[in-house]
Amino acid sequence: YVNFSQVNTYTSAAVAADDISAGDAAASFATSSGSVTIDSQASSTTVDGHTGVTIQSTNSGNITLDSVADVTLDAAGNDIELKAGGTQFGSLTNASSDFVVASSVSDKDILVKGNDGGSTITALTLDMSDAGKATFNSGIVVGGDIDISGGGRDILLVDNSSTALEIAESSNKYMTFITTDSGEKITISKKLEAGSVEIEGSGFDINGGT
Repeated sequence: YVNFSQVNTYTSAAVAADDISAGDAAASFATSSGSVTIDSQASSTTVDGHTGVTIQSTNSGNITLDSVADVTLDAAGNDIELKAGGTQFGSLTNASSDFVVASSVSDKDILVKGNDGGSTITALTLDMSDAGKATFNSGIVVGGDIDISGGGRDILLVDNSSTALEIAESSNKYMTFITTDSGEKITISKKLEAGSVEIEGSGFDINGGT
């Protein structure tokens, strides 16, 4: 039986884990060189701090979780907090079984990045300073309907950072097509079916039958 006051005398010998007791005093393992290994070859290893456990690298080097199987993060408090230098920048939360990914810093965005042919790209940006406006780096493929709702329900088609066409709804007009360039035309090809069509302005052409 070895207590913590005697551990230093066994630096060159193996001591069975069930032969070490800290009693009621605080205890620490320290080495001036080399590494410290806690290895349970016959079963699992449990570190139980009761009121909290801190795994900390105070000088240099990373902390690596390396498992031949899976790595499980189990938080009964429902929050996994992400911090840098003690400041929280994000979190993963279980909210009534909804998976919540949150950016914690005011007006800071959530970016989804990936590797496209060897180059890092930002596939999606969620702008938290603009109510979460989503900006996709490339096209969007939609398998179902696109539902645009809310107070501002305009559709803006942008070319070279300038709005080329606006499809808008107003109180007395269900749908309005507006070109922002007086030199450009709005062309509807094939067939247009509508109960009534109102054309405002001058210099327009109607080709085909009535």
